[in-house]
Amino acid sequence: MAMVIMHKKKKTKYAIGVFVTILNDKKEILYIHRADRDLWETPGGGLEPGETPYDAAVREVKEETGYDIEIDRLSGIYIRPHNNGMVFNFVGHVIGGKLKLQKEEVNDCKWFSYDELPRNTSPYKKERIAYVLSGENEVEFKVQDGPPVSELLRQKLI
Repeated sequence: MAMVIMHKKKKTKYAIGVFVTILNDKKEILYIHRADRDLWETPGGGLEPGETPYDAAVREVKEETGYDIEIDRLSGIYIRPHNNGMVFNFVGHVIGGKLKLQKEEVNDCKWFSYDELPRNTSPYKKERIAYVLSGENEVEFKVQDGPPVSELLRQKLI
């Protein structure tokens, strides 16, 4: 879904995504492996019409992992200029459900410590997770400029 934001006399469409940094008691991060490309990342996806970012985050985690989560807080809002993307990153924890992968999108799910995150993970996600783990409680607003993750994968940079 795209949101139109007026800026001076120009309309700009933003693709809105939501992701959740899910932590367990050992401060390990829940990561999913995408079925469509060799990429590990935090669970998440796009908003559906009429959905809030909070509700989308809870829905996406349930769809991709089978887990029910509780959102603890919004940790950041990030702009991705290469695709007019806006990402809401939440922090949450598992409160129920059981692991059941959505095989069309996700073919693996594991807990990792930050120091052991797989090589093939987005540097933008790592940056968001590092902010969460820093203990800062303010919502971070940041432009995450740089090449698309698909380009980093193509060039084998991640």
